[in-house]
Amino acid sequence: MLSEPAIDARGLSKTYKLYRQPQDRLKQYIMGWRDRFYTEVQAVKDISFSVAKGESVGIIGLNGSGKSTLLQLLCGTLTPTTGSVTTSGRLCTMLELGSGFNLEFTGRENIFLNASLLGMTETEIKSRYQDIVSFADIGDFINKPLRCYSSGMYVRLAFAVAAHMDPDILLIDEVLAVGDVFFQQKCNLFMQRQLGETAKVLVTHSLETVANMTTRVLVLDGGRLAFDGSPLEAIETYIRLSRKQDALSGAAKYRRAAKHARAHNRAKMETIAPEKLSGRLGAEFTGFTVEVNGSDYEGYIMAGFRVTLTMFLEVKREISRPIIGYLLADKFGNYLFGQNTVTAELALTQLAPGAHRVRLEFTWPDVAGGDYFLTPGLGDGMGALAHEIECWAHNIFHFNAVTPHKDVHGLFNSTLHHVEILPEAG
Repeated sequence: MLSEPAIDARGLSKTYKLYRQPQDRLKQYIMGWRDRFYTEVQAVKDISFSVAKGESVGIIGLNGSGKSTLLQLLCGTLTPTTGSVTTSGRLCTMLELGSGFNLEFTGRENIFLNASLLGMTETEIKSRYQDIVSFADIGDFINKPLRCYSSGMYVRLAFAVAAHMDPDILLIDEVLAVGDVFFQQKCNLFMQRQLGETAKVLVTHSLETVANMTTRVLVLDGGRLAFDGSPLEAIETYIRLSRKQDALSGAAKYRRAAKHARAHNRAKMETIAPEKLSGRLGAEFTGFTVEVNGSDYEGYIMAGFRVTLTMFLEVKREISRPIIGYLLADKFGNYLFGQNTVTAELALTQLAPGAHRVRLEFTWPDVAGGDYFLTPGLGDGMGALAHEIECWAHNIFHFNAVTPHKDVHGLFNSTLHHVEILPEAG
């Protein structure tokens, strides 16, 4: 016989009534039997799912898809318009950074305050106090008021308290994204080892968190459940939804480039907007395609995957000593890795004016998960650092790197070739 699920949601919907002005509420109360003075917005629409004990479930979706509303319905801070939620066991939530804390209290005082609000007895708090302090690892700040804390310290203390109350259900809304990567790894290991029997639900925008900290993912779209399944398939679904939205919102912006692409009849080509180009522009990249392992990009990439970038190039004047390369930047614009034909010792012949197709391949390195943005470039010269830039095409493609169930130490893992332990002669 199957055990009772920790969370069971059936037909959950949440509808809000939006009034244009405050007096419309009174009108609705008095005359509502014949007129309607509000518009309805459905934040969550007929969602059903269950979470088993020990399961780690992620919830992702575009902004406004209903993620936080759904989590509030699960924890009981919102009442569903229709449907029901049943939970089994002690429930602990982390829905807002610092909720349940007092800024004027010290970290120690807030541990007792917050833990009490979460349902722990004073005896339980005292017995686990040192474990909570050790896990938070904020040093002498434990005796200072919370108004002195950084956002990272807030989340360390909040998670430490929540995790050590031995919850049967743990609901987390985005707050782990505030912590640094080492604290996120620490939380992940703790949830795997000490909270192995706890049902965990995480709302996040981080695809890396989804890949590493969950075993199942729900994807929301416009308040509805668009997907329920494995993390990597969920990431692909999320990326498709994101691209669909981007395509709708960016149609006007790329009309000029798209017209240029149609003139050359290039199938599957993604056009490059002119404002993305810089350099002398003696040649211009007009479009490109990206393949991963010989197929269309599916929304994520992992170490060892082969990337094939095909670029369409319009050369206006002869490029006598062409250099082709690429750079990958993080979301802050820092260039992290790349390569070009000079440092790779790949010789190129001169480029005559006209249309050309450039194809380059590289293997995705063992880098930390996250967002990476591709910038290909063309130069004219002899050296990797001594040439004229003809054309940069800035941030034309977005890769989502994931490292499922694998630790990356810093930015990337370097190959460890040999380890040897020998007994010391006495």
